[in-house]
Amino acid sequence: MKGEYRQASSKLQIAVDEGQRSGENYFNLGKCYYQVGDFQNAAKNYGIAAGYSPNEPIYWLYYGHALQKIGQVEEAKTVLSQASTLSDNLEELLEAYESIEQFRKKYCIYSNE
Repeated sequence: MKGEYRQASSKLQIAVDEGQRSGENYFNLGKCYYQVGDFQNAAKNYGIAAGYSPNEPIYWLYYGHALQKIGQVEEAKTVLSQASTLSDNLEELLEAYESIEQFRKKYCIYSNE
């Protein structure tokens, strides 16, 4: 499974390098890095995604979680605060995040293969 994320990240990196820059592409690139345990690059790309789409609370939420993974707790708090500010319903946003995480676990997307 990790090999698939590495392949996807390579393709996405080529796309953004060739000018296909968007919040969605950087967010997906961040997700690929996160899945292979490269939290530094995940945080970097989630941050870029949030910059391209600053009104997208889910981007800020993932960015904050990646920052926590690399030990940048204070910055993570600021970023997570931004996610809550942008969301009309923080509880709904957190439920969406939890649903995504449960889906990943159920379908072994966090596999160590």
